[in-house]
Amino acid sequence: DLRMTANAINVLSGTTLTVDSGATITNSGTANGFGTDPDGAQVFNESSADVDFRVESNGNTHMFFIDGGNNRVGMVTTPDLGTGLHIRTADSGGAVEANADELVVEGSGNSGLSILSGTSSVGAIHMNDSGGNERGALKYNHAADDLQIKTGGTERMRILGDGTVTMSTSGSIPSNEGGIHVDRGNGQNGVIGHFNSAST
Repeated sequence: DLRMTANAINVLSGTTLTVDSGATITNSGTANGFGTDPDGAQVFNESSADVDFRVESNGNTHMFFIDGGNNRVGMVTTPDLGTGLHIRTADSGGAVEANADELVVEGSGNSGLSILSGTSSVGAIHMNDSGGNERGALKYNHAADDLQIKTGGTERMRILGDGTVTMSTSGSIPSNEGGIHVDRGNGQNGVIGHFNSAST
């Protein structure tokens, strides 16, 4: 049923309201729940009520879910971990650490994150801060098939496609030394050390 009052139109439970293609819903201000503001932007739950928002796909009732009470966004199912986006195909029984909970990827079996790049391009995870970009980084160069690790804004380690491992404190990474190569820079000793902590 459709109920109209002096300042509202109510669509009662069990009733479907259909808006034809090309139709426009407008209002002169903002709405407490759903509405269209004067510039045409869509606003949901502007009054910050403790309500959820859910989008179904063809085979999933919670393909996209916003948990209004716990301030989480979920995909595939209801989010219950983290403070941001939780992508969960199944419950692992695990927990998240408070310093790494903005993005949570979870499954009950093998779980993972894929970064797909071009065959001559680089796939990367960058750790940036107010001091600059790439303060830390994990990068895979598909053109050379090598894995690079950066700390302090400088590349410190590289694993080449042939298995060669190179490390450097100077930032100069040799690429043709073979095996394992460690460069400590000019005037630096102690390339490889071994000690018994119990005796110190």
